[in-house]
Amino acid sequence: MSSISRSHIIDVEADKVLRAIIPNEWLIRKQDPDFHVDFRIEIADKEPTGRNFCVQLKGHEAPKVSGLFCVQPMKTKHLIYYVDKIKEPIFLFIANTTLKEIYWLFLQEYLLNLPSDDWRARRTCSIKVPLDSVFTDPESFIQELEKAEAFMRDRWPGNIQPTMHYHQKQLHNLDPRFKIDIQYVDGQTSYNLHTNTNVNINFRFKNSIKNKDKLTRLISHGEPISIPHTDLLIEGSPLFDYFTHEYKGDVKLTYQKRMKVDVFARISAKKPLILHGFKAELIGGNTHFKLEICLPSSPFECSTKMKQEAGKIVFSGNMEFDTNLDNWNGYKISELPYISQISSIFQAFNDNLDIQFDVSTNGKPLFPIRIVPKKFPEFEEIFRYVMLLNKLNKICTHFEIDYLFEDVQSISDSDAALIHALCEFIDTGCMKVIVPKATVAATLILTSKLYRSLKKKPNPVESIKCTDKDLQFHLLGKKIVFSNIQTELQNMKLVTDLSELNEKQIGKEIVLDWVATESTVNSISAL
Repeated sequence: MSSISRSHIIDVEADKVLRAIIPNEWLIRKQDPDFHVDFRIEIADKEPTGRNFCVQLKGHEAPKVSGLFCVQPMKTKHLIYYVDKIKEPIFLFIANTTLKEIYWLFLQEYLLNLPSDDWRARRTCSIKVPLDSVFTDPESFIQELEKAEAFMRDRWPGNIQPTMHYHQKQLHNLDPRFKIDIQYVDGQTSYNLHTNTNVNINFRFKNSIKNKDKLTRLISHGEPISIPHTDLLIEGSPLFDYFTHEYKGDVKLTYQKRMKVDVFARISAKKPLILHGFKAELIGGNTHFKLEICLPSSPFECSTKMKQEAGKIVFSGNMEFDTNLDNWNGYKISELPYISQISSIFQAFNDNLDIQFDVSTNGKPLFPIRIVPKKFPEFEEIFRYVMLLNKLNKICTHFEIDYLFEDVQSISDSDAALIHALCEFIDTGCMKVIVPKATVAATLILTSKLYRSLKKKPNPVESIKCTDKDLQFHLLGKKIVFSNIQTELQNMKLVTDLSELNEKQIGKEIVLDWVATESTVNSISAL
């Protein structure tokens, strides 16, 4: 039986929170398709004011919190679009579906005021939204919107907004059945037409032989096409007569079907494993389409092309994977989304086990996709990282480790070695770590036995044993604290000058210093 995913429920609840908080007279327009922007909202006071702002909505039952901020990972390509192309203020709204609250942030100002542009080179960025920026008073928000509008006017001198509003009114008068939104981006004007009634529009193509292949790609494959305006006749509205006469060049047409589907994965093994939590969507035309699958807020994304022939789905045979550990940026190690599922998938690939994705909608099976084990590019590195993180995820509650990534983009070799050692320590009660830079200083009472040993080997390479109540390590920039352990540094070299050591010093304190050699190992065991 199919079930509604938790993420879908949260998205619906977030939409409800937004509509409950925004004043009833304001006009909320959901963008369809939502090209990096979920809503355009127009301020209204008895009648529309023409003042619009954009909203990207993110819903959470419990938003990730770090100090005084909500932390929201976002794809960098979306953020670049907001900064470089959108000329209206765009706000990030984080909806807390449990508390029915919305925290907001003016994105363009936030991004442009960052210390550097290094964020543009990443795949994702963690946006910090102040917890005290709760949407409670519309009037206060309008005051902040005025500041945002002033910021955007400074950002884009010569704002053409008044001209656009006048043009918008002219077009609406041509055909009141349509609501027209106008956007001016990078020197090009785009028009989005919306209607709440049935409108019959006829598209007639000239040079049908010439454009046949293009139309096939448009309708069958869902691929966007460009056709010279002289080859296209649109009938049914004076609006299109206006566009036909006023604008020359190519007309870009898109026709794309999108359908959300349910997916779960089966892994063939001695003990078959079923994995849930996937979000998936079919995107394409009438006969050719693509299936996109992901585990939200995780490094796992994959897609495959397929087509429909004689009523059956034919799988292309290739599955493309996109894995990016930065999608876990900002999460605590103990709370990494879908770490268990991803570990199982990568382990299956490593063990050459078949994985089958079963696709359905509304409880009705559509088709299965069986993946033959094949290691994709960079598999070894990603597999190694995920396996290490999965182990650390299980033991990190024993240590004082906070966030996984802050400034680093991956796990260093030394961190990876230490994670392996920590896992060994938890499992067996002992571990060994190579420490080529270790130093030890000790204050000792010189005994006759020690004196004879030092005179016999003035620069020995030896082992040093000691017991510490608190031995500290640092991993991924965070402190790890152990207690009740014994440590032994093996192959340490004594560097103290012993040339003046004599029997008169027996019974007195001496200070000895050791340094590590290339083969120094720190063996740690539990008492």
